[in-house]
Amino acid sequence: MRSFKLLIIFIAVLLSCANKVTQDKEISEEDMTNQSELYENVATVFLDIDFTGEIYVYDKPDGKIIKTLKNNIEETNFVMLDLLQKNDSMFYVIAYNSLEEDTITRGWIMKSHHLGIYSRMYTPEIDPLILYENPNDSLQIVAKDTEYNPEMYEVVDFEGKWLKVKTKINGKNYEGWLSPEMQCSNVYSTCS
Repeated sequence: MRSFKLLIIFIAVLLSCANKVTQDKEISEEDMTNQSELYENVATVFLDIDFTGEIYVYDKPDGKIIKTLKNNIEETNFVMLDLLQKNDSMFYVIAYNSLEEDTITRGWIMKSHHLGIYSRMYTPEIDPLILYENPNDSLQIVAKDTEYNPEMYEVVDFEGKWLKVKTKINGKNYEGWLSPEMQCSNVYSTCS
């Protein structure tokens, strides 16, 4: 009986270690084929649809440039980004086109004020938009918006599907965490 318990504990430790290795491992090329199915706990943002410049994609933090990303504004085909990892100044992303959802590349990009998200708040009197002090914590509220804002919210950080955003509410600037339920990453619709 004791041997059986030790075997169970040993297997649990091995599985725990294997899970940790899997989480820390970079994403393979095969994993890039279908973002929506493979990454259930990933936040998706877009490159500001009015941004006409380029952003660089690096092979590693402070590494070499492997690609440039730019919106195709003429054809309304915008760059979408799945946020996978981060460090102090960069995000590790999978970039793809909004129309075809073809993967463009994966790599590290600088945190930029050109990354955005829209709000899903359409009935502010019933369900106002709330920015929180911390992700996954509905107790500490930074700001509450009771008017629909069709403007892009600037994304400055992420934690799982939670996005830290900057926005203006009633003429005052705020920064706080936006819950996944209130995010709209679709550049073509209102996500209603």
